[in-house]
Amino acid sequence: MKGIDIAVNEEVWLSVTGLRNEGATVSRGNTSELGNFNKVQFYKSCLRNQESASRTFNVGGLAAIPRLLAYIVIWVLTPRGLNHATLTEEDLILMYCIMNKIKVNWINMICEHLFKVGKKLEYRIPYVILLS
Repeated sequence: MKGIDIAVNEEVWLSVTGLRNEGATVSRGNTSELGNFNKVQFYKSCLRNQESASRTFNVGGLAAIPRLLAYIVIWVLTPRGLNHATLTEEDLILMYCIMNKIKVNWINMICEHLFKVGKKLEYRIPYVILLS
């Protein structure tokens, strides 16, 4: 409503989405909580043909499960409007966490993504997450 400030705190996140403010806070350049994460090695482990050399992190060469996971990350969890065929470091980090069952602080991830939506035109609001 116009003129009313709305505060989104931990209680709101818990009651509306069921998300708790816990888990690994990971982002581009912040992989200290993941231990031995290496984006190049992880990407190569997801490829159909392990020996194929690629200069970019393209989705097209991935095996079936990582490819589906990549599309979920790119289109649903953290949607963007540009180049869905190339994985960013953030996409690889999220895929690594999901595939290795590492708890992610989704509240932090969604908040960071929403800040990017406000600053950059290529990012989109994750309607699926917010409306479900």
